[in-house]
Amino acid sequence: MCAVPVERDPPRFEVRGFGSHRVETSRDVCGVADSNLTRAEAAILAAPRPAPGRPATPWDHRSGLARLSLITRRFELDDDERRRLQRDGVVAAARLAQPSYAWAYHDIYQSQLPVYITLDSIFHAVFAAHDGLLAEIERRELQPRVAALLTALHCQLPVAARALPADVARDLDVYLVVARSLLGHRVSSALGDATVDREAGQLTALARAAAAMTTVPLFGRDRVVDFTQYQPRSHYVGDLESYFRAVMWLSRLEFNLVSRSSRSSAPGEAPDPRETPREELDALALAGLVAASGESAELDRIEQVFALLAGRREDVPLPALAGLAAQAGITDLRAPDAADRLRAAIGDRFHRTARIHYMPQGSTELPAIATMIGPRITPDTAAMRPLLQSETPERNEMHAGDLAYFLGNDRGLRYLTADLAHYPALRANLDQARQLLAAAPRTDDLFTAWLDAIRALARPAEGATPSFMHTEAYADLRLDTTIAAYAQLRHNHVLIAGQPYGEGGCQIPDGYVEPAPEVYDALARYADLGARQIGQLSPAAGARDYFARLGTIARVLAAISRIELAGQPLPVEAQRFINMVSEIGPYGSDGRPTYTGWYFDLFLDREDAIAHADFIADYATSQSGVGYVGAQAPVLAIVAVDTGGPPRALIGPVARAYERWAPWDSGPRLDDKAAAKLPASDRQAPWATRYTAPAPPAPAFTAQFDPRDDHRDFAITAPHALGTLVVEVLDHHRLPIQRFVWHIGAGTTRFRFDPKTEGTLATIRFRVGRWSGYSELHCMDGCGITPPE
Repeated sequence: MCAVPVERDPPRFEVRGFGSHRVETSRDVCGVADSNLTRAEAAILAAPRPAPGRPATPWDHRSGLARLSLITRRFELDDDERRRLQRDGVVAAARLAQPSYAWAYHDIYQSQLPVYITLDSIFHAVFAAHDGLLAEIERRELQPRVAALLTALHCQLPVAARALPADVARDLDVYLVVARSLLGHRVSSALGDATVDREAGQLTALARAAAAMTTVPLFGRDRVVDFTQYQPRSHYVGDLESYFRAVMWLSRLEFNLVSRSSRSSAPGEAPDPRETPREELDALALAGLVAASGESAELDRIEQVFALLAGRREDVPLPALAGLAAQAGITDLRAPDAADRLRAAIGDRFHRTARIHYMPQGSTELPAIATMIGPRITPDTAAMRPLLQSETPERNEMHAGDLAYFLGNDRGLRYLTADLAHYPALRANLDQARQLLAAAPRTDDLFTAWLDAIRALARPAEGATPSFMHTEAYADLRLDTTIAAYAQLRHNHVLIAGQPYGEGGCQIPDGYVEPAPEVYDALARYADLGARQIGQLSPAAGARDYFARLGTIARVLAAISRIELAGQPLPVEAQRFINMVSEIGPYGSDGRPTYTGWYFDLFLDREDAIAHADFIADYATSQSGVGYVGAQAPVLAIVAVDTGGPPRALIGPVARAYERWAPWDSGPRLDDKAAAKLPASDRQAPWATRYTAPAPPAPAFTAQFDPRDDHRDFAITAPHALGTLVVEVLDHHRLPIQRFVWHIGAGTTRFRFDPKTEGTLATIRFRVGRWSGYSELHCMDGCGITPPE
C-alpha cells in the first residue's frame, strides 16, 4: 500500500503550439507575419500620446454608413438587422453565429471587411490560455505532488497512531483513505481497520456520485457535505477528474477549530455553537503527521502554487496550526486539555468573511476552520455574501444582474427589478457587495489581476467615443461582456477558488478597437504578473513567452484605444496591426494548417483559438439550487463608428452570455458538455434583447458530397421538404462566384455538383428563405456538411 511510486520531480513541460503553426516573415508589407507585426507594434508603442483631434459630427441615424455595403454584400443584412443598426448604431446578428472568435476574424479578414476588435474576443483568449496553463500545471506538478503527499502521510500514520487517541487515529485513517481513493485506485485502512474501509468506501461513493448535499456522520458528529461539488467540470473533465475529486476533498472538507456562533457545516436550521474537541485534535494530528512524514516542503509547494494562482485563504493552514500547538505547549494530544488549549491559542484570530460550506441561518460569526489545502477566498467570493439568505432575508437565488452590479456595472440593476421590489434589503446589500469587492485585500495572484481587468469594464472610456457607445443597446452589450468574462474567470477556478453559499486576403479596408485603455492596461498588469511569477509555478519557458507576448499586445491595444479616444484617425501602423488579426491557411509547407496573426498569439496553444467557445460555470450555491453563468459561441455584430473619420460600419464577434439558476432536482452540476444540450429556455439573457436580431429558424438537412474527381456527387437529405435551396460557391474573399438553385423535397435528393474553381473547394453557402449557413471545406476525401442550427 505504501510502496506506490510517485514522480517527485515532474518533467519540464513546454506549451503546446506556442511558436508553431505561424508565418514568421513575409515580403508583403500587408502580409500577416510575425515580422510585420513586430514592426507595427514597435511603431505604435514608440509614438507619443495623441493630442485631442477635432470634435466629430455624430451620425444622424438616417444617412448611410460608409462601408456598410461591403458587410451587406457578404452577409446580406435583413430588414430587422438594418432597423436595429439604424436605431442604435449596433446590432448583433444571431443568425451569424461563429464557431470561434478566431474563425470570425479570419472570415472578416478573408472577406476584406472593416473589422471591429471586441473586448469579448480578448477576454476569451485570456480565458482559453489560462485554462490550458492551469491544466498543465495541475497535470504535471500538482497532481504528482498531491499523490506523493497523501502516500507519505498514510504510510506514516501507523507510527504516529501510537501517540494519538484511538478515535483521532481512526479519523485520519478515514480522511486519508477517502482522499487517496478519490485520487486513484481504492486503498485500504493503514491501521487494518475494516470499519474504516467500510466508512471510507461509503464517503468515496458519495463523492463520485456527486448527486446531493447530504448529512453524514464524520469525526464524531453529523455534518452537511455538498457532494454535488465533486462533479468534475471545466478542464477537469477527462484525465484530471480523480485529481479534481481528491483536491475537492482536501480543500473543502474542513476541520472545525473554534465554533463561535456555530460549528462549521452544522446540519439543521439553527446554529450549533458547541465546540468539537475531537475534530480539533484531528486537525492537530494531521498537522503533526505532515511534519513527522517529512512532507512539509511538499505541502508548502502546493500552497505556494495555489496562492500564486488565486491568492489568500481564510482557514488555518496546517503549518500555522502546528505553530499554535507549540505556542500553547501542546505536546501530547491525549492530554484532556489539549483541545481547550488550542482554542485559547486561536482566541479571536482567523476570522472569515465568506461562507464556503453550508451553515445554518444565524451563523453570523463564522467558525475558525482548518483544511489541508485551503480553498482560495477571492475578492468576489466574500463580496457575494450579502446577496443571499440571511443578509438578504428569504432570497435564495442570485442573477447575472447581481454579478454585473457588484462588478461595477450599474446596468445590472435594470435586470433586478422584480427582486428589488420583493426583497427590501437587496438594494443596500448590492451597494455593500460592490464596496466589499473594491475594499477586499489585493494580492499578487492571477485571479485577482484578471478580476480587476473585468471590473475595469465598468469604467467608461474618456474621450471621443462613437455615439453607439452611449446607447442603451451598447450598455446591454457591455453588460454581456462583463457576465461572459466573469463566467470565464469562475469556470477556470471552479476547484481552486471557494464558492459562496447562501445561508488570407490582402487588406481590411478599416479597423477599430473597442476603446477601453484601462481594461487593456489591467490585462497588461495581469500578463506582467504571469511572466514574473510563472517561474515559481513551472519551469516552462513557453509560458513566460506567452505572458510577455500578451503584455505587448495589451499595451498595443491600449495605445490604439488612446488614439481613438483622442478623436484622431488611426496611423497606418495601427491599421496594419489591426488588419493582421487572424489568418488561417488550410495547409502549410509541412502539411499542417497555419494560424497566423496577433489574435492567435493571445492563446497558449494556437489551436485553442479555433476551438468552440461554449462554456458554463457555477458561481454560487443556496438551499434552492445552483447559480450558473456561461456563454454560447460568438455572433457577429455590426457597429456604427462616427469618430476618427466619417460615420462608417464595422463588424466583429461578440459574446452571447446567459444565466441559469438550477434547482437541486434538475440533476448533477452542469459541465460544458451538458450545458451545450440545454434548451434555449434554460439560457436566459434578457439584457441581449435590444441589441440582438433573432435568427430565423434553421432548416433541418444535411449535405454530403464526394470531391474525389472534377465532378462531385452531391446529396441533400432532409426529413421535410425544404423548397428552394440556393448553394453558392464563394471565392477566397467570400464573394459568390457560382450559384446553384435546386428544389429539395423530403428524403434524399442527389445532384451532380460541378464547381468551376481551382484547387480545393474552400467555402460554400446554403440559403433557404432568410436562413443562410456556411461550411468551410478543406477536404482530401469525402466531406460531410451539417449547416449550423
